[in-house]
Amino acid sequence: MPATSTSKEYWPFVKAESYADCELLWIGVPAFPMPSAHRAWLIEFILRFTQAAQTGIAVRGEFFLEFKTVIELERTFRRLVIETAPWAGLSRRPNTVPPGAPDRKRLEDISKGAPYDVKEFFPDSCFWLRGDLAKLLGEFFGYGGGSMFYLPPDPAAAPPKIPYMDELKLTFPQIDFAKLNHITNVTSGLREKFLTESKNLFGAGLEQEPSWEGISFILPLLETSDFFTQPEAERKKWFQLFDLFWRESPADKGLYLASKKPLLELLRPVVNEMMEAGHFHPDYRRSQ
Repeated sequence: MPATSTSKEYWPFVKAESYADCELLWIGVPAFPMPSAHRAWLIEFILRFTQAAQTGIAVRGEFFLEFKTVIELERTFRRLVIETAPWAGLSRRPNTVPPGAPDRKRLEDISKGAPYDVKEFFPDSCFWLRGDLAKLLGEFFGYGGGSMFYLPPDPAAAPPKIPYMDELKLTFPQIDFAKLNHITNVTSGLREKFLTESKNLFGAGLEQEPSWEGISFILPLLETSDFFTQPEAERKKWFQLFDLFWRESPADKGLYLASKKPLLELLRPVVNEMMEAGHFHPDYRRSQ
């Protein structure tokens, strides 16, 4: 069991002390879906933390949602599909391959009434969602399948400037140009280099799979135990593209943050500012 510590400086987070490759912190939640008070506190934290990361280390966060969580939130997902412009990719546990089709015996058992979960026949996959972060978190966070990966801006994916924009706004006031800007940002984002680079990093052994050409990107699907059990070469891959990331993890009964850069320098001021602003964690009174 790795050594951990907590401190008033970064409570309610717990820090893994014995891990040298990166800074790793964890915060527990009572259950998934999260209770509303824990969910609200974490949403406020993530919004402030993301802004601090953008200002402090010049990275922007991208939000992803696991497909198996989308199944639970299908109506919300469908309602916001145009606004969030989901783009599908693969989530991959270290050194695993996507599940194959069920064999004949399994199909026969199911046809005779054997219990099954449709999720077992789908590979782990996720959607990259774009849009206002506060709204994305408000709709999709807290159900066990959200994550954010932080990386520097990619100049190749910058949206083109639309000529004569000021004149167009004056000529066509009835047009919602904010939506036009969102569309250009979304389509330009498909030039992001992390999409193809993530396949090279995390797709080893999948190149001969029939679905390989159709995979847009691959993200590591990690639990905190992976940081202590996977070999160093594998761990280094996780931070070649991303400076830091967080993930909701039902297996860990909480959310973890991992960073190759000093994480506490970003996190401590955010937690302190939330306290000063009256955003108290639901377990605050019990911790005193």
